[in-house]
Amino acid sequence: MATINRWFVNGLVISTAGCGLLVGVEDVETRTGTGGGGATSSAGGGGQHEGGGGADGGGGQGPQGECGDGVTEGEEECDDGNTDDYDACLKTCKKATCGDGLVWSGIEDCDDANTSNEDACVVGCIQARCGDGYVRIGVEGCDDGNTVDTDGCTNECALPTCGDGELQAGEACDDGDQDNTDDCLTTCQLASCGDGHVKAMSAEACDDGNLTDTDVCTSQCLVNVCGDGFQNVGVEGCDDGNNSDSDSCVSGCVDASCGDGYTWTGVEECDDANASNTDACLVGCVAASCGDGYVEAGMEACDDGDSDDTDACLSTCEVASCGDGHVYAGMEVCDDGNSATGDGCFACEQVEEIAAGWSHACARMSDGAVKCWGDGTYGKLGQGNASHVGDGPGELAALSPIPLGEPAVHVAGGYSHTCAILQSGAVKCWGSNDWGELGIGATSQALGDGPGEIAALPSVAVGGTATKLALGYLHSCALLAGGGVKCWGYNFEGELGIGNTTSTTGPQPVDLGGTAADIGLFAVHTCARMTTGAIKCWGQNDGGALGIEQPVSVNIGDAPGEMGAGLATTISGSDGMTVGEFMTCALLGQSVKCWGSGAGGRLGTGDTANWGDAAGEMTNLPFVNVGADVTAVVAGRGTTCAILVGGQLKCWGNATAAGHGNLASTGDTPGSMGQNLPITQLASPAEAVLQVVVGQYFACALLDSRRVKCWGVGTEGQNGSGATATLGDGPGEMGNALSALPLP
Repeated sequence: MATINRWFVNGLVISTAGCGLLVGVEDVETRTGTGGGGATSSAGGGGQHEGGGGADGGGGQGPQGECGDGVTEGEEECDDGNTDDYDACLKTCKKATCGDGLVWSGIEDCDDANTSNEDACVVGCIQARCGDGYVRIGVEGCDDGNTVDTDGCTNECALPTCGDGELQAGEACDDGDQDNTDDCLTTCQLASCGDGHVKAMSAEACDDGNLTDTDVCTSQCLVNVCGDGFQNVGVEGCDDGNNSDSDSCVSGCVDASCGDGYTWTGVEECDDANASNTDACLVGCVAASCGDGYVEAGMEACDDGDSDDTDACLSTCEVASCGDGHVYAGMEVCDDGNSATGDGCFACEQVEEIAAGWSHACARMSDGAVKCWGDGTYGKLGQGNASHVGDGPGELAALSPIPLGEPAVHVAGGYSHTCAILQSGAVKCWGSNDWGELGIGATSQALGDGPGEIAALPSVAVGGTATKLALGYLHSCALLAGGGVKCWGYNFEGELGIGNTTSTTGPQPVDLGGTAADIGLFAVHTCARMTTGAIKCWGQNDGGALGIEQPVSVNIGDAPGEMGAGLATTISGSDGMTVGEFMTCALLGQSVKCWGSGAGGRLGTGDTANWGDAAGEMTNLPFVNVGADVTAVVAGRGTTCAILVGGQLKCWGNATAAGHGNLASTGDTPGSMGQNLPITQLASPAEAVLQVVVGQYFACALLDSRRVKCWGVGTEGQNGSGATATLGDGPGEMGNALSALPLP
């Protein structure tokens, strides 16, 4: 028997038997076997027994023997004379080897007859174990053959895993537990905000596993709440991180909007959280203001949304009213913001038209009221008495409108009567009616000088719509729509144009041989300007006033055949005309020609001669030189006036009504006209004259301010000064020194 010694060195088994070596992978142990004096070598899964010069065989191959007889013969590798397969010689007389599937007792730990190192028996017939360097399938996760626990394979031959308590490569930590609320997660990563786990005993209030700030948990692992500066989408409309309600994000993390009750600075002017447009903040979050179109209760009386001061609501959001200083279109004709009279506007009414008779004057207001002042005989002032008005202090200011029952649209004055066209188209006349001049179908005592007489006035049956009235000494005429003319009253000189000298108490048609555009009369002759521009005159020819180049004794219209086609044209191509006492003027373009009596220089020809009563005089009739272009010409008794382009006024003839500040007549001598003819000063700075009327030695002008100023004689109050003195015949009486009448 031989003794075999084995040592385990680096996974290899080194055995000695006699002088031979046995190399294998086994633990160090001692195995006893039989053999010759030869050496036995074993390596890997198989072994090899080599015989030396032992007792059972020499150096060569012996003869064939019987296996089990204890003698190694022939092809037998050994023969230990037994049937034990767990010793050095198998019962097949083969030497035991690693890999033969039989465990050599004492020598091999195992023998599974294969070369796999992944089962329970590894190379060298050694029992597989953790640390042998071989991974046993199903048993070991790894086997790196060392005792290092942090190199990828643990000492228990298990693959390192997160949670095994060992810090391996790729792991930030490993605390060996499954707690995700401590410093080390079950993923072996250090706990941090955004890992999806709320770390206990930390500043984290939540952790939703992301770093977005728009959900319930912010990137700082704090619960997303209103005011933290992070918008929780779907929950919050906004979050600006402040407590201000004046920016784009208000309390409750709601987007600022009009109607939320908070004023968004720079965007909204106000926000009262209601839909009312009658308080201080309008719909649209605009501060209520005058002109926004909404009436702010308690603050505004009206608001029409515009800056127009001519409608019912002013730009100050006050209801338009008389005295507010703004003219309410269609309701007021003026509004000077005061209650003073004589400044052209009173009670929001102004003078629209003035008229002059011989010794009285009238004004028609914008509301149709008519007031007359001056000589009150015959009741021509319409006050129910025969008193004068304007010759005493305060009389004109206290004067009441004539009670005509409806507004007037036109007024005219004569010697002793007055007429008006009313809004309805009716014509009414009052004053003297001795010769039927009132046109009421009969002569009578004067009307208008007794109480209630004006209110009961009958209308004049003109047989059409009157558009203009002209009154003379004792007769009246009306221009009708369509160009017809009708006259009535005194007719001793043929001034009615009806072919006889019979006075009439009602309107009579005048045959002019065409259609008239205008009519005029003053004393005892009448003229019409035709639509062709021709001027035709009839009645008394005193001074050549008719311009027919016939002696003054030749009247027209007082006999049959003198009117109609037989009525001569005095002058052609006129644009306007005026009729004064014993004279007539025509406006030709912007120039003037006058004819008739030249007494006192009233014709402006530089002499006192009559023009138009002798052959050739109308053809050679000179233009009146006033030193400027003319827009209108008006004549009265002895004085003629022209309104110049630009609105200045010049008058000539009798000085009493000329307003030159002296008593020297003008127009009656060479060199007194043209640039030498003074301006009739009415205001400074100069104010345009809209209309001028001339009566018997007095005149009145309607200025652009709608103030009325009168000058000349005032014996019956006709200049309205509140006294009987003549005005304008002395220095310093005209211009601003001449007071405006307290009208309306």
